[in-house]
Amino acid sequence: MPLANLYNNAIAPILEGLEPWGHQYPGLHGPFLLGNVCMGQSPLMIVGQETGGWDAYQQGWANQPQPAIAQLMATYNALRPNGQVGGQWANTPFWWMCNAVSNHLVGNDAFIWNNLWKFDNNGHALPDDLRDGVLLPWMIQHQVLLTEIALTGAKRVLFVTGPASHAALQHLGLHVNPVNGGHALNLYHVMGDGLPDWAYVTYHPNYLNFQGLGQQFIQTLGAL
Repeated sequence: MPLANLYNNAIAPILEGLEPWGHQYPGLHGPFLLGNVCMGQSPLMIVGQETGGWDAYQQGWANQPQPAIAQLMATYNALRPNGQVGGQWANTPFWWMCNAVSNHLVGNDAFIWNNLWKFDNNGHALPDDLRDGVLLPWMIQHQVLLTEIALTGAKRVLFVTGPASHAALQHLGLHVNPVNGGHALNLYHVMGDGLPDWAYVTYHPNYLNFQGLGQQFIQTLGAL
């Protein structure tokens, strides 16, 4: 099943669910959708929290979801020149760390970039009422993330979403268990149906860099 088929089935309900909220939260961006460039691109998927700004959510998309889906998938493809993630932000601590992890694990930096939360509010996390009351139930029902992992063929999944994301992962039916010796990195093994055996969650790369844990993090992942 192509990604477009997944999104055509799953995205319309969340666009409809957000329609009453659009005026209350005019800073909504998303949904963050993968592009076709991800299909078979890399064995590694790195999953962040939410994107820091994306195509702005538009009132009325619920009435015409397919053109919106095509636009959002094209936005992702445009940010991946030559299959590489990061674009103009490649030298920021976040992208430097992600690229370094990818090079260490799979030999290149053409990893699949994804986000746990498909929407943000002015480049930041959604308000709790919108995230927990609307987005999370949709995520549980449609299991978009796990289907994206399956469709792209990712064999390794790294969540750089921090400990605050553990509850959301558990709501998705996944199990989060601490890794021996991974306390400083807040490194946990993520397990569940639809995930590859190699799946872990840890701190956000900016925090790891700030704490001087970058190299330890990369070496630890390589030994898993």
